[in-house]
Amino acid sequence: MKVIVESNLHISTLFEPPMEVELEGDGSLQSLLARLNERCRSIRFLEGGSVGDDVHEIVVNGQDLFSLPQGLDTPLREGDRVKVEVYMDPLGGG
Repeated sequence: MKVIVESNLHISTLFEPPMEVELEGDGSLQSLLARLNERCRSIRFLEGGSVGDDVHEIVVNGQDLFSLPQGLDTPLREGDRVKVEVYMDPLGGG
């Protein structure tokens, strides 16, 4: 099953949203975050079964993570859109 991931994070050739991410079987939001951890090890999308410290916001098909009754166990379906916003430090001052 493929879901579409959108994000404010962009790392050339490694993490270029919007992108399709393949999940095995009946994938959940937690399994998607684990897959993103594998893809981009410098960002903590998931830590110990909880949302990682680097993640600012997760939205599934327009619905915020904290309003989803099943939280990270929310099942995903083919074509779902998941937006993952991460905290990013400024690269320069001004």
